[in-house]
Amino acid sequence: MALPAARPLSAAAVLSWRRAERARLLEIGAALPLDERRRRAKAAREHAAAAIPHLLGRTVALYWPAAHEVSVLGLARSILAAGGVAALPVDAPDGRPFHFRAWTPGDPLAAGTSAPFPRDGPMVQPQVVFVALAGFDGENYRLCEEPARSGRLLAAAPEAYAVGVGLELMRLETVAPLAGERPLDLVVTEAGAFRPQ
Repeated sequence: MALPAARPLSAAAVLSWRRAERARLLEIGAALPLDERRRRAKAAREHAAAAIPHLLGRTVALYWPAAHEVSVLGLARSILAAGGVAALPVDAPDGRPFHFRAWTPGDPLAAGTSAPFPRDGPMVQPQVVFVALAGFDGENYRLCEEPARSGRLLAAAPEAYAVGVGLELMRLETVAPLAGERPLDLVVTEAGAFRPQ
């Protein structure tokens, strides 16, 4: 669906368009045959690991994937092998920014409001943050329905190198970025790794 032509668009109009666009892209993604989705996701993970080998030895926050999102949890083993620390976000229930807890695959998890998180382990401050993409554009802005909530993850690590992971079918001409939204340092899909144009 094309972005409404009226200029300038209100924030409410942009967010309404984004909700419809996100639903459309999720429907397209859900229609991909499982084998095809897995093939594309594997290629995206390989591109992610190849694009940032120099960052794997740092503290790297991953995300717990929702349905149809590309999982990057497998990168935890590469991070640990490189001497880094893998972490997952812990959702603060009162709307404050997320914080992060160190995580090793197999550690016990607690149920969060939006995703599981490590039950135990030290709090850490990530130097690299991975985020799932529902959509993105060539300037590496994410398609966020609720920028205030979606931005909380990056707001919790404002100096971190931000990496978005998704599929090429999510690429848009623009997401109509709003004031205060931050472009990602890197977007990774099955087609490669992309810095802002």
